[in-house]
Amino acid sequence: MADDYCNFLQAQSSNAFVYTANVYETWSGRIFTTFIIGSVFHVIEPFQTSYLSAIVAVMFFFSLFCLAGLITSSSRQLMLWAGAAAAFWFGGKSLIAETVFWPTGGIVYAVPISLSLIWLKLLDSFPLNSTNNHRILMLSGVTLLGLLLGTSIELLSPPLIVITFAWATLSNSWGRPAKRSVFVGLVATILGMAVLIAAPGNYVRATYGGDSFKLSALTVFPSLVDLLVRYVKSCSGLLMIGIVVSVLNYVIRTFKANLDEDLRRPGHHFDVLVYFLAALAAVVPMLVIRDFAMMRTSIVFAVFALLFLFSISERLPIWRSYPFLNARSVTALAIILFLTITGGIIGDIRLAIPVRTAFEKRNDYLNNLETNVAKEVVAVEYISLGKPKSLYFNDISPDAGSWINSCVAKYHGLKQVKVQ
Repeated sequence: MADDYCNFLQAQSSNAFVYTANVYETWSGRIFTTFIIGSVFHVIEPFQTSYLSAIVAVMFFFSLFCLAGLITSSSRQLMLWAGAAAAFWFGGKSLIAETVFWPTGGIVYAVPISLSLIWLKLLDSFPLNSTNNHRILMLSGVTLLGLLLGTSIELLSPPLIVITFAWATLSNSWGRPAKRSVFVGLVATILGMAVLIAAPGNYVRATYGGDSFKLSALTVFPSLVDLLVRYVKSCSGLLMIGIVVSVLNYVIRTFKANLDEDLRRPGHHFDVLVYFLAALAAVVPMLVIRDFAMMRTSIVFAVFALLFLFSISERLPIWRSYPFLNARSVTALAIILFLTITGGIIGDIRLAIPVRTAFEKRNDYLNNLETNVAKEVVAVEYISLGKPKSLYFNDISPDAGSWINSCVAKYHGLKQVKVQ
């Protein structure tokens, strides 16, 4: 719902290239994600996107293994952190509803986030003993993906730039070929971000409704606090409390140690500091850019904050001190997390089926109205069935002149439509 109908109408009026150029001039510099939206809605009806949402969801949850791979090389720890990350995300159902399962939101947020985690993992595992052709192919892929990620969404570029800059210039554990590939990715991301920032549509969007550019810290930080509170209240709340305790333990131990000496050890504190700075960098665009949906945009911050917190927990001595944290127990914990998430998803699907049925009946009704009725204001019943938290359903309103109502009416060939 929401933007889907409007995106479909605009994409149908032209091809994906023209659609992207028009959005770049009039609304946003997000070239990569806009092009995907234009391509998808050029061929798919707005209420037939369930397969698209499933593909995006699989891609997003697969990328969590890449996130875990940036933290550890141990297979048992990999399963644990990937399962913990999945539990964390599913705990915030209302967030992934807007950023993963909603078709437009999934393309704008989940797709570039997933690709960025895959991209970072590729850079982290750069093949040192490969052939020249293999390296050229790798550098080409890194450059292209860096450009695309730079033009995907303004929230993503700052943390990616922080991480790649640190890897390329400050890390002592990387060889020269690996640093070269990371530097190429850094330059590509900066160039992509520059293209995004230069879009004329950014100014139009920032001044939409008469407002101008302004700092919005008073709305950003309460929203981030609200985000954390939602997770603590969720099924993964105990997990997050445990991580917070781990953070405090880590900070105390670090201050007791000689930090300067520890930083010389490859990968000991370096990655923790880099991911912390990346999480902070993700907040910067939220302070500068006009806020449209703060809860939704905070997902980028949450990704890198999670990477930071997990990297701290991975380095705690608890994994070596307690014998019960062996391969079997960790694998069992990962399986329990997976089954819990799967059960929650199945429960949400069960709740969503009646909503989909009611939505399809409404569409059939609006598509088969007589011509004389279509020229009037058509009133339909509000879909009041219990909706799962992972379903983002921004329905039409009683205001027939609202932008969502206008797009839905135009799609069905009606004068106006509203709920009663």
